[in-house]
Amino acid sequence: MSEFLRAYCHTPSEEELDSSLYITWAGHITWEGFLKSLPEQLIASRILDNYKIVLVIKGKGRLELDGREFHIQSGDLFVLFPGVTHFFHADPEDPWEFLWVSFNGKACAGIMDSIMIDREHPMIHAASSNLIIQLLTNIIFDLENESNDYALKATGFLYIFFSELVPFTKKINEQRIIKTKEDSIKRALAYIDVNYHQEIDVDTLAHHAHFSRSHFSRLFKKEVKLSIPEYLNIVRIQKAKTLLTGTDLSVSEVARSVGFKDPFYFSKIFKEIEGQSPSLYKVMGLSTRNKPQPYGGSL
Repeated sequence: MSEFLRAYCHTPSEEELDSSLYITWAGHITWEGFLKSLPEQLIASRILDNYKIVLVIKGKGRLELDGREFHIQSGDLFVLFPGVTHFFHADPEDPWEFLWVSFNGKACAGIMDSIMIDREHPMIHAASSNLIIQLLTNIIFDLENESNDYALKATGFLYIFFSELVPFTKKINEQRIIKTKEDSIKRALAYIDVNYHQEIDVDTLAHHAHFSRSHFSRLFKKEVKLSIPEYLNIVRIQKAKTLLTGTDLSVSEVARSVGFKDPFYFSKIFKEIEGQSPSLYKVMGLSTRNKPQPYGGSL
Protein backbone atom coordinates (compact mmCIF):
# COMPACT_ATOMS: atom_id res chain seq x y z
CA MET A 1 0.00 0.00 0.00
CA SER A 2 1.13 3.59 -0.68
CA GLU A 3 1.72 6.16 2.02
CA PHE A 4 -1.50 7.95 1.07
CA LEU A 5 -3.79 4.96 0.47
CA ARG A 6 -4.66 1.90 2.53
CA ALA A 7 -7.45 -0.20 1.06
CA TYR A 8 -8.37 -3.81 1.88
CA CYS A 9 -10.95 -6.03 0.25
CA HIS A 10 -12.90 -8.98 1.59
CA THR A 11 -14.51 -11.57 -0.64
CA PRO A 12 -17.70 -12.72 1.11
CA SER A 13 -18.48 -16.42 1.25
CA GLU A 14 -21.78 -17.77 -0.03
CA GLU A 15 -23.04 -17.85 3.56
CA GLU A 16 -22.08 -14.20 4.05
CA LEU A 17 -23.78 -13.17 0.82
CA ASP A 18 -26.98 -14.61 2.23
CA SER A 19 -26.53 -12.94 5.62
CA SER A 20 -27.88 -9.74 7.17
CA LEU A 21 -24.67 -7.75 6.86
CA TYR A 22 -21.23 -8.25 5.37
CA ILE A 23 -18.26 -6.06 4.51
CA THR A 24 -16.58 -5.97 1.09
CA TRP A 25 -14.02 -3.19 1.30
CA ALA A 26 -12.57 -0.64 3.73
CA GLY A 27 -9.75 1.85 3.71
CA HIS A 28 -8.14 5.15 4.56
CA ILE A 29 -7.09 7.71 1.97
CA THR A 30 -5.15 10.97 2.18
CA TRP A 31 -5.96 12.99 -0.92
CA GLU A 32 -3.02 15.30 -0.45
CA GLY A 33 -0.83 12.47 -1.64
CA PHE A 34 -2.83 12.13 -4.82
CA LEU A 35 -2.17 15.76 -5.71
CA LYS A 36 1.29 14.67 -6.72
CA SER A 37 0.14 11.82 -8.93
CA LEU A 38 -3.27 12.79 -10.37
CA PRO A 39 -4.09 15.79 -12.57
CA GLU A 40 -7.48 16.18 -10.86
CA GLN A 41 -8.59 15.24 -7.37
CA LEU A 42 -11.79 13.41 -8.17
CA ILE A 43 -13.39 10.02 -8.47
CA ALA A 44 -15.09 9.96 -11.85
CA SER A 45 -18.85 9.52 -12.15
CA ARG A 46 -19.81 5.95 -11.31
CA ILE A 47 -22.37 3.60 -9.74
CA LEU A 48 -21.63 1.09 -6.95
CA ASP A 49 -23.15 -2.31 -6.31
CA ASN A 50 -22.80 -1.99 -2.54
CA TYR A 51 -23.39 0.60 0.16
CA LYS A 52 -20.43 2.77 1.05
CA ILE A 53 -19.99 5.02 4.10
CA VAL A 54 -17.36 7.76 3.94
CA LEU A 55 -16.22 9.70 7.01
CA VAL A 56 -14.15 12.82 6.30
CA ILE A 57 -11.59 13.38 9.07
CA LYS A 58 -9.69 16.25 7.50
CA GLY A 59 -10.06 18.79 4.70
CA LYS A 60 -13.04 19.38 2.48
CA GLY A 61 -14.47 18.65 -0.94
CA ARG A 62 -17.56 18.27 -3.06
CA LEU A 63 -19.90 15.36 -3.69
CA GLU A 64 -22.50 14.97 -6.42
CA LEU A 65 -25.30 12.42 -6.15
CA ASP A 66 -27.69 12.07 -9.08
CA GLY A 67 -27.08 15.68 -10.02
CA ARG A 68 -27.38 17.08 -6.47
CA GLU A 69 -24.33 18.79 -5.02
CA PHE A 70 -23.14 18.54 -1.40
CA HIS A 71 -20.25 20.47 0.14
CA ILE A 72 -18.33 18.24 2.53
CA GLN A 73 -15.95 19.23 5.30
CA SER A 74 -14.06 17.64 8.14
CA GLY A 75 -16.33 15.64 10.44
CA ASP A 76 -19.03 15.05 7.82
CA LEU A 77 -20.23 11.58 6.89
CA PHE A 78 -22.09 10.50 3.77
CA VAL A 79 -23.56 7.27 2.45
CA LEU A 80 -23.42 6.14 -1.18
CA PHE A 81 -26.35 3.90 -2.02
CA PRO A 82 -26.21 1.08 -4.59
CA GLY A 83 -27.22 2.20 -8.06
CA VAL A 84 -26.84 5.93 -7.38
CA THR A 85 -24.62 7.89 -9.78
CA HIS A 86 -22.04 9.95 -7.91
CA PHE A 87 -18.58 11.46 -8.01
CA PHE A 88 -16.16 13.07 -5.52
CA HIS A 89 -14.05 16.16 -5.94
CA ALA A 90 -11.46 17.13 -3.31
CA ASP A 91 -10.79 20.79 -2.59
CA PRO A 92 -7.36 21.49 -4.16
CA GLU A 93 -6.53 24.04 -1.45
CA ASP A 94 -7.61 21.82 1.44
CA PRO A 95 -7.86 18.24 0.11
CA TRP A 96 -9.75 15.82 2.29
CA GLU A 97 -8.68 12.73 4.15
CA PHE A 98 -11.28 10.07 4.84
CA LEU A 99 -12.07 6.58 6.05
CA TRP A 100 -14.57 4.35 4.29
CA VAL A 101 -16.26 1.00 4.49
CA SER A 102 -18.31 -0.76 1.81
CA PHE A 103 -20.95 -3.30 2.83
CA ASN A 104 -24.17 -5.01 1.87
CA GLY A 105 -26.66 -7.58 3.12
CA LYS A 106 -30.33 -8.20 3.75
CA ALA A 107 -30.45 -5.89 6.78
CA CYS A 108 -28.98 -2.83 5.08
CA ALA A 109 -32.26 -1.17 4.12
CA GLY A 110 -33.55 -1.62 7.65
CA ILE A 111 -30.30 -0.33 9.15
CA MET A 112 -30.47 2.79 6.99
CA ASP A 113 -34.05 3.34 8.16
CA SER A 114 -33.03 2.91 11.81
CA ILE A 115 -30.28 5.52 11.54
CA MET A 116 -32.61 7.73 9.44
CA ILE A 117 -30.41 7.97 6.36
CA ASP A 118 -31.90 7.64 2.88
CA ARG A 119 -31.17 8.57 -0.71
CA GLU A 120 -32.69 12.03 -0.24
CA HIS A 121 -30.78 12.63 3.01
CA PRO A 122 -27.47 10.75 2.61
CA MET A 123 -25.31 13.04 4.72
CA ILE A 124 -24.67 13.78 8.40
CA HIS A 125 -22.83 16.96 9.34
CA ALA A 126 -20.36 16.88 12.25
CA ALA A 127 -20.81 13.13 12.77
CA SER A 128 -17.25 12.40 13.81
CA SER A 129 -16.11 11.30 17.26
CA ASN A 130 -13.08 9.46 18.59
CA LEU A 131 -15.12 6.28 18.98
CA ILE A 132 -16.59 6.45 15.48
CA ILE A 133 -13.13 6.96 13.97
CA GLN A 134 -11.75 4.11 16.09
CA LEU A 135 -14.50 1.72 14.97
CA LEU A 136 -13.74 2.36 11.30
CA THR A 137 -10.03 2.03 12.02
CA ASN A 138 -10.71 -1.34 13.69
CA ILE A 139 -12.57 -2.55 10.61
CA ILE A 140 -9.67 -1.53 8.36
CA PHE A 141 -7.19 -3.23 10.71
CA ASP A 142 -9.17 -6.50 10.73
CA LEU A 143 -9.40 -6.60 6.93
CA GLU A 144 -5.70 -5.83 6.67
CA ASN A 145 -4.51 -8.54 9.07
CA GLU A 146 -7.06 -11.26 8.28
CA SER A 147 -6.83 -12.76 11.75
CA ASN A 148 -9.13 -15.57 12.85
CA ASP A 149 -12.77 -14.66 12.22
CA TYR A 150 -11.64 -11.21 11.07
CA ALA A 151 -14.73 -10.73 8.88
CA LEU A 152 -17.04 -11.50 11.80
CA LYS A 153 -15.18 -9.08 14.08
CA ALA A 154 -15.21 -6.37 11.42
CA THR A 155 -18.96 -6.80 10.93
CA GLY A 156 -19.41 -6.54 14.70
CA PHE A 157 -17.55 -3.24 14.72
CA LEU A 158 -19.77 -2.06 11.86
CA TYR A 159 -22.93 -2.79 13.87
CA ILE A 160 -21.53 -0.78 16.78
CA PHE A 161 -20.58 1.99 14.35
CA PHE A 162 -24.21 2.21 13.18
CA SER A 163 -25.45 2.38 16.75
CA GLU A 164 -23.08 5.27 17.47
CA LEU A 165 -24.60 7.23 14.57
CA VAL A 166 -28.10 7.16 16.09
CA PRO A 167 -27.64 10.21 18.39
CA PHE A 168 -26.43 12.28 15.42
CA THR A 169 -29.22 11.23 13.07
CA LYS A 170 -31.90 11.51 15.76
CA LYS A 171 -31.07 15.19 16.23
CA ILE A 172 -31.07 15.77 12.47
CA ASN A 173 -34.41 14.00 12.11
CA GLU A 174 -35.92 16.20 14.81
CA GLN A 175 -34.76 19.24 12.86
CA ARG A 176 -36.30 17.78 9.69
CA ILE A 177 -39.61 17.25 11.49
CA ILE A 178 -39.60 20.86 12.69
CA LYS A 179 -38.88 22.08 9.16
CA THR A 180 -41.59 19.77 7.76
CA LYS A 181 -44.11 21.22 10.22
CA GLU A 182 -43.11 24.77 9.34
CA ASP A 183 -43.38 24.02 5.63
CA SER A 184 -46.79 22.40 6.13
CA ILE A 185 -48.15 25.45 7.95
CA LYS A 186 -46.75 27.74 5.25
CA ARG A 187 -48.43 25.63 2.56
CA ALA A 188 -51.73 25.78 4.43
CA LEU A 189 -51.57 29.55 4.92
CA ALA A 190 -50.70 30.06 1.26
CA TYR A 191 -53.58 27.80 0.24
CA ILE A 192 -56.03 29.81 2.36
CA ASP A 193 -54.72 33.11 0.99
CA VAL A 194 -55.34 31.97 -2.59
CA ASN A 195 -58.54 29.98 -2.10
CA TYR A 196 -60.31 31.89 0.71
CA HIS A 197 -63.34 32.54 -1.56
CA GLN A 198 -63.94 28.81 -2.02
CA GLU A 199 -65.28 26.27 0.45
CA ILE A 200 -62.36 25.25 2.65
CA ASP A 201 -62.54 22.68 5.43
CA VAL A 202 -60.03 21.08 7.78
CA ASP A 203 -59.83 17.90 5.70
CA THR A 204 -58.85 19.88 2.60
CA LEU A 205 -56.08 21.75 4.39
CA ALA A 206 -54.80 18.65 6.19
CA HIS A 207 -54.59 16.80 2.87
CA HIS A 208 -52.78 19.75 1.26
CA ALA A 209 -50.29 19.82 4.15
CA HIS A 210 -49.83 16.00 4.15
CA PHE A 211 -51.07 15.47 7.73
CA SER A 212 -54.03 13.73 9.31
CA ARG A 213 -57.02 15.91 10.19
CA SER A 214 -56.60 15.70 13.97
CA HIS A 215 -52.82 16.12 13.93
CA PHE A 216 -52.93 19.08 11.57
CA SER A 217 -55.66 20.84 13.58
CA ARG A 218 -53.54 20.61 16.72
CA LEU A 219 -50.39 21.67 14.87
CA PHE A 220 -52.14 24.66 13.26
CA LYS A 221 -53.55 25.88 16.58
CA LYS A 222 -50.16 25.52 18.25
CA GLU A 223 -48.22 27.38 15.57
CA VAL A 224 -50.73 30.04 14.46
CA LYS A 225 -52.44 30.52 17.87
CA LEU A 226 -55.83 30.32 16.14
CA SER A 227 -58.04 27.47 15.03
CA ILE A 228 -58.37 26.91 11.29
CA PRO A 229 -61.94 28.35 11.13
CA GLU A 230 -60.85 31.39 13.17
CA TYR A 231 -57.91 32.10 10.89
CA LEU A 232 -60.00 31.56 7.74
CA ASN A 233 -62.65 33.99 9.00
CA ILE A 234 -60.00 36.64 9.69
CA VAL A 235 -58.58 36.30 6.18
CA ARG A 236 -62.05 36.48 4.62
CA ILE A 237 -63.03 39.54 6.65
CA GLN A 238 -59.82 41.35 5.69
CA LYS A 239 -60.56 40.63 2.02
CA ALA A 240 -64.17 41.75 2.57
CA LYS A 241 -63.06 45.10 4.02
CA THR A 242 -61.20 45.87 0.80
CA LEU A 243 -64.26 45.04 -1.30
CA LEU A 244 -66.66 46.96 0.94
CA THR A 245 -64.77 50.22 0.64
CA GLY A 246 -63.14 49.76 -2.75
CA THR A 247 -66.08 48.57 -4.86
CA ASP A 248 -69.79 49.17 -5.31
CA LEU A 249 -70.68 45.57 -4.40
CA SER A 250 -73.49 45.09 -1.92
CA VAL A 251 -72.88 43.45 1.45
CA SER A 252 -74.45 40.22 0.17
CA GLU A 253 -72.25 40.25 -2.93
CA VAL A 254 -69.16 40.89 -0.84
CA ALA A 255 -70.09 38.02 1.47
CA ARG A 256 -70.35 35.58 -1.42
CA SER A 257 -67.15 36.94 -2.99
CA VAL A 258 -65.09 36.06 0.08
CA GLY A 259 -66.58 32.61 0.67
CA PHE A 260 -69.62 33.17 2.92
CA LYS A 261 -72.79 31.54 1.59
CA ASP A 262 -75.00 33.19 4.22
CA PRO A 263 -74.90 37.03 4.31
CA PHE A 264 -76.35 37.04 7.84
CA TYR A 265 -73.56 34.77 9.12
CA PHE A 266 -71.05 36.99 7.32
CA SER A 267 -72.45 40.05 9.11
CA LYS A 268 -72.25 38.23 12.44
CA ILE A 269 -68.60 37.23 11.97
CA PHE A 270 -67.71 40.66 10.59
CA LYS A 271 -69.11 42.39 13.67
CA GLU A 272 -67.33 39.94 16.02
CA ILE A 273 -63.98 40.72 14.41
CA GLU A 274 -64.36 44.42 13.51
CA GLY A 275 -66.77 45.59 16.20
CA GLN A 276 -69.27 46.99 13.68
CA SER A 277 -71.55 45.72 10.96
CA PRO A 278 -70.31 45.45 7.37
CA SER A 279 -73.04 47.92 6.30
CA LEU A 280 -71.76 50.56 8.70
CA TYR A 281 -68.17 49.85 7.73
CA LYS A 282 -69.09 50.31 4.06
CA VAL A 283 -70.92 53.60 4.71
CA MET A 284 -68.06 54.99 6.76
CA GLY A 285 -65.54 53.87 4.19
CA LEU A 286 -67.48 55.41 1.33
CA SER A 287 -67.91 58.68 3.18
CA THR A 288 -64.16 58.82 3.79
CA ARG A 289 -63.44 57.96 0.20
CA ASN A 290 -65.83 60.65 -1.15
CA LYS A 291 -64.78 63.33 1.37
CA PRO A 292 -63.11 66.31 -0.38
CA GLN A 293 -59.37 66.25 0.19
CA PRO A 294 -57.37 69.37 1.07
CA TYR A 295 -55.86 70.99 -1.96
CA GLY A 296 -52.22 70.16 -2.06
CA GLY A 297 -51.17 71.81 -5.30
CA SER A 298 -49.94 75.26 -6.10
CA LEU A 299 -51.74 78.14 -7.76
